[in-house]
Amino acid sequence: MKIRKIKPNIILCIAMITSVPSGIMSQDSLLHPADITFTILYNNISMNDSFTGDHGFSCLIEIKEDSYLFDAGRIEEYLAHNSEQLNVDLSKVRFIFISHLHGDHIGGLPGIIGQVNRPVLYLPYSFPETQIATGNDYSTRKLERVGPFVSEMIRIKEPTWIGTHFYSTGMMENRFFEQALVLNTSKGLIILAGCSHPGIVEMVQRAKTIANREVYFIMGGFHLMAADREEIKRTAHELRNMTRYIAPCHCTGDQGIQIFREVFGEDFIEVKAGLKFHLKEGGIK
Repeated sequence: MKIRKIKPNIILCIAMITSVPSGIMSQDSLLHPADITFTILYNNISMNDSFTGDHGFSCLIEIKEDSYLFDAGRIEEYLAHNSEQLNVDLSKVRFIFISHLHGDHIGGLPGIIGQVNRPVLYLPYSFPETQIATGNDYSTRKLERVGPFVSEMIRIKEPTWIGTHFYSTGMMENRFFEQALVLNTSKGLIILAGCSHPGIVEMVQRAKTIANREVYFIMGGFHLMAADREEIKRTAHELRNMTRYIAPCHCTGDQGIQIFREVFGEDFIEVKAGLKFHLKEGGIK
């Protein structure tokens, strides 16, 4: 396993931010959202008793014959169980992207890594400054167990292209060192966020600035569990002006999810472990 850090550098940062838009393909060659399948492997609530709901998030992204994993939930056995229930072929996963190094996003990874065929593992450049030593030790132990099964471990700091259709926003906010994964599609950007510790609106704005494109769909934890109703409503209305579809889950909180449902109406997507969907005009299928 190779470990590579994309080193922090002011010149590098500018080069990456300015080079991302020029790397975007023509509109005709971009992915159509309907050709992307999303499968929720881990979330606080589940579709039914066949799946285990737990605090954490993980989503499998399938594009043609290849798959990609965003985050890995909290408990190894739960991620493995839900993946088995969904009958997903994890051997097709080309890369694993971790939004931030908190236990509810990396903890489940050793439970399924043996089924993946030596993927590239993309990690934030650093541990969160707010995370205590035991949290860092926990994540380090998980990574040590995963290491022998990956082809390369890349730590990201700046905005970075990942393959043809994906890029990372780069780490945001020094305290949490969190990154979002972005897919470039013919309808606009699709953004996956783990917990949105830096603020979901700020993360979406960062993604838009990098690619100079509008947003089509946002999914993930929005970290609004402790927010009051007015703050959540402001956030929901700001995002209503920035995206077509929304799928808040995980750490958004029950009140937050309900408010987003009210604000987005038919463009709201309810996320549960076990859900498999792709986007189409007028909703999901």
